[in-house]
Amino acid sequence: MFDPTAFDNLKVVFEGAVYDLDLTGEVQIIDRKDLFDFARYERCYQIHYSLPGKKSFFIEFHLKADMGHFLAERT
Repeated sequence: MFDPTAFDNLKVVFEGAVYDLDLTGEVQIIDRKDLFDFARYERCYQIHYSLPGKKSFFIEFHLKADMGHFLAERT
């Protein structure tokens, strides 16, 4: 059974909120990355979105956690 971390919980809540806005047409998602670096035990989540028709102006949400963050949760 997978035990979600604070990183996973924050990512799911924020991602759901942005995708809800995308479905209603209030924003347009441009790009999304969900990366895991096994060598350093780091997670990085990025989502880029903009207002419809204004791709030259976009918002980038960046969430990052490293081994120290994960170890702090486990103690």
